[in-house]
Amino acid sequence: LILVWVASQLAAVTEPGTFEQQLAAKIETQRGSAPDKQAPSVPPLGIDLDPTLSEALGLREGVDDSDVELLAVLMPQLREALYLETGVRFPPLFVRAGVAGLAPGEFVVRVNDVPVLRERVSPDSCIALVSPAEVRRYGVEARPAKNPLGGATAALVPAHDKAVLEASGLTTWSAAGAIALFIATQLRLRAPQFLGLTEVNEIVNRMESAYPALVRETVPKAVSLTQLAAVLRILVEERVSIRDMKSIFEALATHGSPDVSPDDLAERVRQSLSTQLAFAHAGLEASVPVVLLDWTIEDTLFGSDGSFTIEPEVARSIVDAIRDAIRPVVAAGIRPALVTSASIRRRVFELIRHELRPVTVLSFEELPPDAIIQPLGR
Repeated sequence: LILVWVASQLAAVTEPGTFEQQLAAKIETQRGSAPDKQAPSVPPLGIDLDPTLSEALGLREGVDDSDVELLAVLMPQLREALYLETGVRFPPLFVRAGVAGLAPGEFVVRVNDVPVLRERVSPDSCIALVSPAEVRRYGVEARPAKNPLGGATAALVPAHDKAVLEASGLTTWSAAGAIALFIATQLRLRAPQFLGLTEVNEIVNRMESAYPALVRETVPKAVSLTQLAAVLRILVEERVSIRDMKSIFEALATHGSPDVSPDDLAERVRQSLSTQLAFAHAGLEASVPVVLLDWTIEDTLFGSDGSFTIEPEVARSIVDAIRDAIRPVVAAGIRPALVTSASIRRRVFELIRHELRPVTVLSFEELPPDAIIQPLGR
């Protein structure tokens, strides 16, 4: 799990970067500002906690935030871990404690002050990310609970049994840890929303201090700030890390133009990140397991004039066919990529994104020359 990995890697809580410091200071300043001087903005990431949950987490008057596990330990670890995974620098968590109208143990996660998740946790219980049946094997009573990371049902166990399970090798999460995992799921899902023009301009400023000549050739010479932001959002939307910003800028400096659409620019950038894409999918394995998109489907996705035309019932049959081809491969414990031609790769992703979200869609042009393709279906 991502928080476990980071906890083992970080000797101390990671300090927020320049943008996060400025944002936190800005929000703090606004709290005490006169109404007519407040900037017209909202906290980009926030959480509402009911009074009992606030008390259980230590969020009460007279308690410093540095003594609150969720704020002092888990959220800094989470933000650092997600940056390493996505390349997106997520903002600090703005907390509203003791919010009336919420059920006991209930919390609401907000993005730009809009509620995106309402869940409940039990302060006197912990969660194991395995089935209740698995927990009962160790003589511990467990009830079904929603898995914060999605997928299979998790197990809710009494907090006093935490030591028993961890001695048996099972990782458990306190209420604060479960909240952090719920937030992590939402941040992964909504990462593009945290790449607005302000955040992308901060990226440009950081790049300029390290690679001034490269930035001069890229922004705004080859692409505008608006184009750059759109390209980065497209990449992150498909779970492509944007940490290698130097390679991204070099690709945009080479292929960028005010007349090129963000979608086409993103495809060029993806091809320049071929080694990264292959590693993200297959690790250090020599071969890349793939399911090939049949040429008849590729032809179907284009009209005679080369435009993207497809009827709803045809789209349904294509999604079902892709699912049927991938299902036996996944059942064998293999995570294949769906590979198609570059001209329709993005459109295939758009077609399956909601129903087959975990599936990575690659083009042949995005595979590095030394990659060994292992076809496992069509």
